[in-house]
Amino acid sequence: MVHPALRSLSVESSVHWSHGNDDLADRPLNSVQPLKALFALRWQAEPWPLAADLRITHYGHQDRTDFSATPFFVPPARTLIDLVAHWTPRPQLSCHFGLYNLGDQRFWSYSETRNYLPDDPRVELASWPGLHANFTVSLRF
Repeated sequence: MVHPALRSLSVESSVHWSHGNDDLADRPLNSVQPLKALFALRWQAEPWPLAADLRITHYGHQDRTDFSATPFFVPPARTLIDLVAHWTPRPQLSCHFGLYNLGDQRFWSYSETRNYLPDDPRVELASWPGLHANFTVSLRF
């Protein structure tokens, strides 16, 4: 028998890993994204239109790179933790409030920085925000 409090919980997870080579040059493809893993725990307040998610996302380090043409910035691995609340008072109205990057880590997207040299000043501009909040209201009509 499941405890009533646990009936409100659900788990979501996913992993993306890919591997690619330029078979003619026998080198790794720089366009292949590094590992990404997601684990989320959701609490749904039945029968109320309220939910909350705790999300943990890990972005791996791209260790298969081809620097033969030019060196480029390769971001380090990082793990981010987000907390998001959802409220849907009516079917056409929903509100979302999230606290993102609770560990206040500085991080970069591999796909956004792989065209920059390691000392390019745009690398600093391409970093994602540390701890931040977001509030969204959606009205569907």
